[in-house]
Amino acid sequence: LACDVNATSPDFGPTSFDCQPTVAANISGTGLKLGLTFTDSTQTVTAGIPTGPLCSAGPCHCAECSGDNSVGCSSDADCSVVGAGTCTANSHAAAKQNSCDGLVCEDDGTGTDQGKCGAATPIRLYCDGQVRGNGEGYIPCDANGQADCDSLDADCDGGDCGLCGSDPLAGAGGQGFARCFLPSITATGVPGIFSSEGVASFCSASTSNVGVNAAGGLPGPGRVRLDFDFDLYCADHSTPYDLPGGSNCP
Repeated sequence: LACDVNATSPDFGPTSFDCQPTVAANISGTGLKLGLTFTDSTQTVTAGIPTGPLCSAGPCHCAECSGDNSVGCSSDADCSVVGAGTCTANSHAAAKQNSCDGLVCEDDGTGTDQGKCGAATPIRLYCDGQVRGNGEGYIPCDANGQADCDSLDADCDGGDCGLCGSDPLAGAGGQGFARCFLPSITATGVPGIFSSEGVASFCSASTSNVGVNAAGGLPGPGRVRLDFDFDLYCADHSTPYDLPGGSNCP
């Protein structure tokens, strides 16, 4: 049967709960294995992987489990809970904490643990024809290299990645600071009876696609937020249930 479309992503188009992505759309090879524990309280991933064979410039947030390199981890505890050894592996190139020059990541003031690279890191330029749902550019290009955007036209919406230099969220001239994670990445949920917000902070392992790993900084950290709204009904399945106790129910 045809897939039900449950939501539409501004970046990736229609998504479905009951159908896997098409093989042609899966650029990550074998995909990702993510074990998420959602909570309405707080979860934190802290950079604690020391500089060495797993982390080229650190400390880093994430590595992979020695017993299963498809499982990302920030500590041995993440691996032991699933019987996957210790957090001592990295099946691809050693990760970095961020891509900022001198690893200088500054708080951007948004309160989201997302930072921006310090002044020592050159300003970034982006192709303006392919942007995220919020209008932010994500395909970097060289100041003198319109060819960077033109070379990817076949992979962009409408066959055109646009012009190099214009990122609507970056200010005049399309110039923007590179984004980065701060040393501690925290997600805080919101408990509730009729509505709540569940969050998870986690480590993702690398994929079998070297390009995806380089672009996504994998293995590396991530955060997910799910907003829930609940409608409670009485046993007749039609009368809204009032708190406390549902005394209004027939």
